[in-house]
Amino acid sequence: MSTQTVERELAKEEKKTKLGFNGLTPSEWALLSKNVITEDDILNPVWNDLSSPRNQYQLEHGAVYPVKLCERLIKMYSKEEDTIFDPFLGIGSTMIAAQNLNRHCIGTELNPK
Repeated sequence: MSTQTVERELAKEEKKTKLGFNGLTPSEWALLSKNVITEDDILNPVWNDLSSPRNQYQLEHGAVYPVKLCERLIKMYSKEEDTIFDPFLGIGSTMIAAQNLNRHCIGTELNPK
């Protein structure tokens, strides 16, 4: 079987097969989970391809997450129009990501700042 034939068959299967909690194809899941599985097929618990610039408020806050990180996880584990709950809302990275991806978001925060 030629490489092109295999690729066509995989493409057909991807259209039929939906994996994940929100209907991602295997290729979409692989793209979102890049850096999770290394070249040696070892599970790596660190995503090192995400970063965000820090402004003064973010530097003062104890736990700042890049919006891109939140977007990646929201895409992987929810569908559009789902509601995301963030019990430690902080500066609102999760809420911004949810809004960017057409999800609803509810959050709580103890810190009044």
